[in-house]
Amino acid sequence: MIRPRLRWLKHLLCALVALVGILCALEVGLRVRDSWRQHDTQADDTHALLVECRRTHHRVKPLQWRTVRHPDSGGTVILRTNSFGLRGEEPQVPKPADVYRIVCLGDESVLAPGIAEEDTFCERLQELLQEHTRFRVEVLNAGVPGYCPLLSYLDVRHRLLALQPDVMVLSFDMSDVADDYNYRRHARMGADGLPVACPHPQFATDARRSQGVWDDLLLLKLARRQLTSLPSRTATEDDDRDEIAAPEGRYGWLEDEPPEWSFYVEQSLAPVGALHDAAGQVYSRLVLATYPAPWQISATASDGEGLRANAGAYRVDPAKIAVGGTSAGGQIASLVGVTNGMARFDPQVTSSKISSTVQLILNIDGLSDFTSPEARKHEDDPRKNPSSAGSWFGGRYAEKTELWHDASPIYYVSENTPPILFLNSARERFHVGRDEMIEKLQQHNIPYRVETLPNTPHTFWLFDPWLEPAAEIVVEFLREHL
Repeated sequence: MIRPRLRWLKHLLCALVALVGILCALEVGLRVRDSWRQHDTQADDTHALLVECRRTHHRVKPLQWRTVRHPDSGGTVILRTNSFGLRGEEPQVPKPADVYRIVCLGDESVLAPGIAEEDTFCERLQELLQEHTRFRVEVLNAGVPGYCPLLSYLDVRHRLLALQPDVMVLSFDMSDVADDYNYRRHARMGADGLPVACPHPQFATDARRSQGVWDDLLLLKLARRQLTSLPSRTATEDDDRDEIAAPEGRYGWLEDEPPEWSFYVEQSLAPVGALHDAAGQVYSRLVLATYPAPWQISATASDGEGLRANAGAYRVDPAKIAVGGTSAGGQIASLVGVTNGMARFDPQVTSSKISSTVQLILNIDGLSDFTSPEARKHEDDPRKNPSSAGSWFGGRYAEKTELWHDASPIYYVSENTPPILFLNSARERFHVGRDEMIEKLQQHNIPYRVETLPNTPHTFWLFDPWLEPAAEIVVEFLREHL
């Protein structure tokens, strides 16, 4: 009886030793990986750049020097952070009297981890402003992946006011609405109704045990991170609360019939007022920058009729209004311009005294004909279920032929078509229908211009060295025809 029990105990001890060995090996592996990631990481792998925080949920790790690899191009850039966790050189505190300091707040679009430091908009803004003042201009990059106005306010309240900024620029886009929803549940409010902290779930329990050796184990930290990222309950299609929290639901505002998010939008913008007041405490000013466009947070921001009705207040010439866009936006801009005055596309033309007609079109790498075989080879590819075009039209070409036709600007060229600029990349698939459309423009003596930038990707307008020449071409065309 004793021997079987000893044998069983021996197997148990061996299993425990093996388990401990496996856990130790995993811990060593995680530490090796973590050490490697301190120097080389993907631009979209934000976890490697961040550390949990008791006050602002998370922040960029300070004093980093790592190589960041872009996931698409494969190119690498150096990302360095100072003791504040800001990208770039160490700022001097207190601020020297001859320095004009701007602090840029926002998310990963501000930090721009996949772009070289000298190419970030913070650095470019610093260069541009320096040409117009005798003061030494500093534009500090305080972008943090996943941030929203709530976390930016807390970061300013607890740390960044010490930098004595003259101006703070807060970047806001609609993805911040979902971010605010996800973080607000962890926020702690003060007696004045303002947020005082938003601790990461790792620090959320006040009764948490004191820091010990176990808290330094990367294996436990990984387990906690995975557990805190699990959904608390199963989402349903009709549950708006879960829709905004889901990764695929955060961009629900782009749908043709978007969910009602007015409350969430107002809630996400509420900290802007508190941030404005905090800026005033140090005699600073706050600038709110909406990205990528004002219409994301205001339904009337891009209202053509409203623009003309208030032309005097906006200092706009109502007879010189252009419409432009890039990629799919270029196709839509062309469609808006070539359907000038058509009640089918612009119902208000029959009832409004104010014209919605545009006087110029800027089509930057957008299709002109969805119905051509060359376009359908990409846009109606059966392997894509659905393709971008198929999703937009609600079906493939064979199912929604009329809609595919209706969305093609080439079919509406007439003597009323305004001048049009075709600014194209080197990707031929995005030129489809352009040459055929030009033949129709020539028949009606409509001014046009074609510019193709060699050796360029589809999204050339976002990057140097093509941004500046593209902007120059657009400005030349506007000055020539408006």
